Amino acid sequence: MFCAYCREDLIAPCHCKGTQKYVHRSCLDNWRSTKEGFAFAHCTECRAMFVLRANVPADRWWLRLKFQFLVA
Repeated sequence: MFCAYCREDLIAPCHCKGTQKYVHRSCLDNWRSTKEGFAFAHCTECRAMFVLRANVPADRWWLRLKFQFLVA
């Protein structure tokens, strides 16, 4: 699904409903990076845990390792 205004991906990353169900991927990443603790891995509204994946090419395995280290 795309936002008609900015043409960016809209995702439903948690169990929220209504107007909070869909969010831009970049907005969610910004929210997660600026909030303290719990919000990085969980929705602050419905408390659902986000599925965190690093889409990294196989030949750049060290980036995946770096991502996993930062998340931990």
